[in-house]
Amino acid sequence: VNLKDNSTTSPKLMPYPSWAAHATGLDGKPPEIISPFRVRADRCGRLWVLDNGKIGNLETSPTKYPPSIIVYDLKTDNLLRKYVIPADQVKEESGFVNIVIEDTDCQKTYAYAGDVGKAGIVVYSWDRNESWRISHHFFYPDPFACDFNVKGLNFSWTDAIFGMGISGPNSDGYSTLYF
Repeated sequence: VNLKDNSTTSPKLMPYPSWAAHATGLDGKPPEIISPFRVRADRCGRLWVLDNGKIGNLETSPTKYPPSIIVYDLKTDNLLRKYVIPADQVKEESGFVNIVIEDTDCQKTYAYAGDVGKAGIVVYSWDRNESWRISHHFFYPDPFACDFNVKGLNFSWTDAIFGMGISGPNSDGYSTLYF
């Protein structure tokens, strides 16, 4: 895109990785990508997409398809893997909105998907191609810190795991997950 161009014509958008990945096929199968909420690139040349499976916004829309973790090769834009989070790790009010990647070893990579609706974290192992859900009382919001007043508008914000970050490897080779 030429930034000095005074044209009023917008550039054509190109969906990633393709239109086909976003289209429902004639066979009735869901598209490859439903509702990507966060993406992360790792040092191994992969793009990790956290797809929450919802159509519409998080509050009013039911999950239409199961949430998944989709991984693309950034050099070729090819799908490497689509991992559907198992039903027993998805709760009635789940909303997966953030993902962080621990990629100190490209084969033994871990993805951490935070559940904002039903406090928990789903941990996915690239090497084993499996996941598990962990719960802890630290994942729940502090009920005394959930009431807000902004310019006279009072509201309650009770999200669970929303913001996430991960450190580089510590001296023991493991990273620290912050939430």
